[in-house]
Amino acid sequence: MMQRKALPPRSRLYDSEAMLILIDNPERRAELISRVRARIDCEIEEVSEALCEGRPATRALRLLETLTKILAELEVQK
Repeated sequence: MMQRKALPPRSRLYDSEAMLILIDNPERRAELISRVRARIDCEIEEVSEALCEGRPATRALRLLETLTKILAELEVQK
């Protein structure tokens, strides 16, 4: 029987040291910025669709706000 590795506690998943390594690598930073921008585009589309259909877009708006803040931080640190 194959044993699964236990995931670290959530706070360890976002270890600041690991994030610094990821962000300090220019290729990884560019990839991360690109992925965040793509996700922002998806959330903008989701918000637009929800508003056109008269549905609430609270979750998408919160996610969009968070992603925009993350992108701003990544771009400032370039």
